[in-house]
Amino acid sequence: MYPYDRLRSANVLGTLKAIEFACSGKPKQFVFVSSTSAIDTDYYLRLSESLLQGGKNGVPEDDTLDGSRSGLKTGYGQSKWVSEKLLLDAGKRGLCGYIVRPGYIVGDAATAGV
Repeated sequence: MYPYDRLRSANVLGTLKAIEFACSGKPKQFVFVSSTSAIDTDYYLRLSESLLQGGKNGVPEDDTLDGSRSGLKTGYGQSKWVSEKLLLDAGKRGLCGYIVRPGYIVGDAATAGV
């Protein structure tokens, strides 16, 4: 529930540091675990419904994320969106890697653990 300003350091600046590390010395493959919060907009809801009707699922790998440039309601989603955009731009410059957006990851309701 924190605003973007509060999450920028951890999510955005942390991503920049990880990109810098991946590009230093011997190139490394980069796997970034993001969140569906980065695409939590009406645009992607409509896109998902359209894809499902066409027998497909998931956001296309060549998506630019422009469908959630505005409309993200949480600072978390906004910071993950900026991080993903940074990675997409780094990929255009040669960074090899993937962005993974798993569904909800939560612990046991009773113990908060696995």
